[in-house]
Amino acid sequence: MQVEFDATCVRTIRISAKSKTYSSLVQEWKDRHPRRAPPPSFLLYLRVFGAKERGSQKMVIAQAPLTLVPKGAKPPPESVQEVLDSELFSRTQRKSICYADGARAWPAAAKQVRKGFKFKQVSHVRSQFTKKTRKYVYGTQTLDRAWMWMKRFLGHGLKSRVRDQVNPALLHKCFQFVWRHCNSVS
Repeated sequence: MQVEFDATCVRTIRISAKSKTYSSLVQEWKDRHPRRAPPPSFLLYLRVFGAKERGSQKMVIAQAPLTLVPKGAKPPPESVQEVLDSELFSRTQRKSICYADGARAWPAAAKQVRKGFKFKQVSHVRSQFTKKTRKYVYGTQTLDRAWMWMKRFLGHGLKSRVRDQVNPALLHKCFQFVWRHCNSVS
């Protein structure tokens, strides 16, 4: 079985440094950066991890933990612990050939799971999006296409937050997209 693993950012929410709702995340950021003054606002990236089987419509997603970054920063990369907590590997067959986009967390987490996965990667940083070998094409092109359709399915009409909280309907619509994607007749 060939499976692609990747993460994407569904929405970005601006959070004040004085937010009471996210005070624990702000304090966590301050603890990690003791010598830096906190910025007036942070960005909260609502990220989703996903796995998609090549050649079929099968796809699973899991919400990534919420992490604050300073305003203007890129989304945080996936960590090994976040990937393990998503439990995507537990839903993947043993000895599958896995493809990732260059994030080092995926193969490192796969080694800890010990299910005999073979990981193949490309590096988006080096403008390498696909890599052709004798048998397979490395990369996450089918999952990236699914991310594109999921973001179109979410649309711009759905608000990112409701009363200083992340809108629960966002994640609900993400799972709704996966259900429709897996059960569509093609």
